[in-house]
Amino acid sequence: MSIKSTWTPIQPPKPSNKPLSTTPDSRPTPIRVLTYNVWFDNMFQEQRTRDLLRIIQEENPDVLCFQEVTMKFQRIMHKDPYWKENWTMTKFEDQSVMVGESWYGTAIAVKKALHKSFVCKAFLVKFKGTQTGRCLTVVELKPRTFVAQPILVSTVHLDYTPELRKRHFRIAIDTLSGSSPDKPIPSFICGDTNIDSYNEIQPLLDAGFVDSWIATHPPTPVAPATSPFSDPTSGATATPPPEYSPDLIHVDPTYGQTGVHLPGKPKKENVRRLDYLMCRNMNVKTAKLVGTEPIDKDKVNLSFGNEEQKALEGVKVWPSDHVGVLVDLEVVWNGIGAEDTVSAESQSLI
Repeated sequence: MSIKSTWTPIQPPKPSNKPLSTTPDSRPTPIRVLTYNVWFDNMFQEQRTRDLLRIIQEENPDVLCFQEVTMKFQRIMHKDPYWKENWTMTKFEDQSVMVGESWYGTAIAVKKALHKSFVCKAFLVKFKGTQTGRCLTVVELKPRTFVAQPILVSTVHLDYTPELRKRHFRIAIDTLSGSSPDKPIPSFICGDTNIDSYNEIQPLLDAGFVDSWIATHPPTPVAPATSPFSDPTSGATATPPPEYSPDLIHVDPTYGQTGVHLPGKPKKENVRRLDYLMCRNMNVKTAKLVGTEPIDKDKVNLSFGNEEQKALEGVKVWPSDHVGVLVDLEVVWNGIGAEDTVSAESQSLI
């Protein structure tokens, strides 16, 4: 079923010739962002997606960045009355056509209320060398009421190959830097990085991006894993600064980990922190994990036949095999000019 897009088409962005201009209002603009790998598996997908919608309503973000989006996930979302009334989302079909055939991908959704303050335009940047349709999905939020640089919202689901991840991080940094790296556009990149070591995001740190989780949490013995039923005391990827234990940089694979926990199955002792939100030229206020609890059967009915019910007694189902990362950001507009925007090979979303 074809789903009509609500996005304004955008041509490959070019630098503006407009002179610098400060805004008449210096009050910061808050933006709440949720990044979530929604898990492409068909297992309990409708129930899991409904619970994700519950989380979205409870946490009330302004922007959603999804990974492992499928056509089925998109259909479930678009049938929901709350979703239809409150959200617009980039189309998975566009990504599949423009970037390459893949049965899952990334998407960004913006609350309709945000369209009143921003002109919202979306585009894609294909990652060269990918065999699985990976790309940088970007939404540009350009203020309607004053002249200023746009906010660039971007999400990724990076390849399993380290060399490709390195190359694609570089493409993302260049895209978000625009034509004036010394005065970068307010921007963030988030999603499932698939990184093996925190050192892989060093290019982002060198380019001035801030790890939103580290920025809002003082050093602790552990960093949060992003698998929903991991042992909360397990070591997960953390930042390398000396105030953190070097042992936390070591990680173990989580391949095969799922969002369905069978009775008697032990929790993973060592898991990776895969899901990040890295921002630049924005203030980070708070960051927390969501989707850490199994689905509440009183809120989301997990109904089965008699035989299935007996076989699945005690099964715990999470919204995904990842947890979400919810971050409160703000942009301070005073002094941010309008001379710059993105300069990259990109394509419009129709």
